[in-house]
Amino acid sequence: MQTAIGDSFDLKGARPALISVAMDVANGRRFVMAPFQPPEEASTALWWPFDADPVTAKTSYPEISVLDAAGLSARFPWITPTGRLRVKIDKELVLADGGYFDDSGADTVLDLINALRISKDWHNFAKAGVQSTTPDDISEENCEEPAIQIVDNFHDQATWKPCVYPVFFIHLALAANEENPSQPTSASSVSQSFIFDPIRALLATRESRAEIALQRSDFDRCGTHMSGAECYSDPNGSFGFFRNDISPVKLSLPLGWYMSQSSFKSILDNSIPDALFDYHKTRREADNDLELLIFHFDPDLYKQGADPSIDDLFPSP
Repeated sequence: MQTAIGDSFDLKGARPALISVAMDVANGRRFVMAPFQPPEEASTALWWPFDADPVTAKTSYPEISVLDAAGLSARFPWITPTGRLRVKIDKELVLADGGYFDDSGADTVLDLINALRISKDWHNFAKAGVQSTTPDDISEENCEEPAIQIVDNFHDQATWKPCVYPVFFIHLALAANEENPSQPTSASSVSQSFIFDPIRALLATRESRAEIALQRSDFDRCGTHMSGAECYSDPNGSFGFFRNDISPVKLSLPLGWYMSQSSFKSILDNSIPDALFDYHKTRREADNDLELLIFHFDPDLYKQGADPSIDDLFPSP
């Protein structure tokens, strides 16, 4: 956690990249702290460190640690004060909780997806401005750097070559979804307050932005805003967007970084129950999106003569 942001991710390692999202108080935009930078044309936010050397990926000033970046992204309103970050020798920003702008994370994920689509080269993902090479140009003889080949549909056959890495996009979104029995059923029952309505409007806008971002992810991956792992517009398609709704109020989740074992178990039971991994014994068809996601992660199901096979478990369209 004390590692500098730029040193916290290795493409050849097994550790995932940790990305922290804050909001720039001065302009209200998303501010992303990450160990890599998408090309400017692929991003809808400001990514930092943004003036890294294109060869060494190092900045000319001290970076902050992964822990400090996480702390800047979690400045909860009225509880934690805003933070000040020196982004250049002569420039500082005041940052607030990333949830003000992006409490779903979906916009940041789409930035990464678009960056890989544009770069096509694994190293271009970290170094903007380097000439990209398409997979068709690469062979084992002239291979200098591995190239990215985007595979949108999990059902498409991927071609593995010595210098080409097929990449499948998977976005597992955990979204808050609360039942609201007090929601008014008619326009005449809506309360109104000249004092509090502006605040209510701001809070409602924040929540609706998250839902819009998630729907935009659905539209980008499946061509429709209707959520679902197997795209409604293409029953034979699986484009890697899996949305799972949880209920923070019902589960009594705390506004903090730590929670009790019972609360953590409640999240697991409501999101990925252990029973979902019993498909080798139960041999039943999947009846929810998460089971379908798990099937995609099990290559044994696709082998010739597998028992059970993916055909035994996959539901009919």
